[in-house]
Amino acid sequence: MKKLMSGLLLASMVLLVLGSFQVASAAPFKVMGSDDESYLADSRGMTLYIYLKDSPGKATCVGDCVKRWPIFYTEKVMVPAGMDAKEFGVITHPSGVKQNTFRGWPLYYFAMDKMAGDTMGQGRSNVWFVVRNPESI
Repeated sequence: MKKLMSGLLLASMVLLVLGSFQVASAAPFKVMGSDDESYLADSRGMTLYIYLKDSPGKATCVGDCVKRWPIFYTEKVMVPAGMDAKEFGVITHPSGVKQNTFRGWPLYYFAMDKMAGDTMGQGRSNVWFVVRNPESI
């Protein structure tokens, strides 16, 4: 019994560590903001970003980059009304984990965004941008 409990504790710790590399969400994407200032977020309202050094279907943010720009992944893609589910996809990031895409572009969080609605990563180094006006992209 002790061995089983130790094994379960170890498995839980491994899952916790792995979870820090890849965020999963079962709830839908959402559009935040209003009209011309709308942008794509996860179900909790955390802003999603694209990296202009990536290309459709190919992620290039690796190593320390992923620490600042964590990969976004949700297994079950549910999209807001007015958006086409076909525009959302999944790729395998170079690290081996899955990553969601929008119109082929890999999606990321910004580690300095702490609350729903934060967009502190917008325009960083002129290569990181929120997915603005996602209905019209």
